Amino acid sequence: MCASRVLPPLSILLLGLLLGAAGTLAEPVAESLDLRGLGLSPEQRSRIQDLRREDQQQAVPLRDNLNSEQQQLRTLYTSDAPDDQLRSQYDRMQVYRQRLDRQRFENLLRIRSVLTPGQRTQLRARFVERAGRGGGRGGGPLGQP
Repeated sequence: MCASRVLPPLSILLLGLLLGAAGTLAEPVAESLDLRGLGLSPEQRSRIQDLRREDQQQAVPLRDNLNSEQQQLRTLYTSDAPDDQLRSQYDRMQVYRQRLDRQRFENLLRIRSVLTPGQRTQLRARFVERAGRGGGRGGGPLGQP
């Protein structure tokens, strides 16, 4: 089989993997925290809800910009734009992805700061356990099933 026949479908598949997975952006890290069984006080629950709400509001413009940059990359790719132009657009897209990742990480730290030392110990043990199982997800908001 000729390489030119394989390369375009392969390139489209790779672009789809790169953009498709990020196109629908997974839920924020803080939303995936399993806080069940940590014995959160009503004040902790309220503060964590506030932090999550703030995080979601701050993420909207970043997500919108990321989606716009991704769409622009898709458009350039399908128009057979030069490689340098694609690389430049990819770099612009990555800026927003990194900003979202940073925001998620900072929110995770803010939520962690609400927990007591004992609750943090329990949460760390869960992370270790999840990593050993391959990182499954669980729990609803604030650890409610």
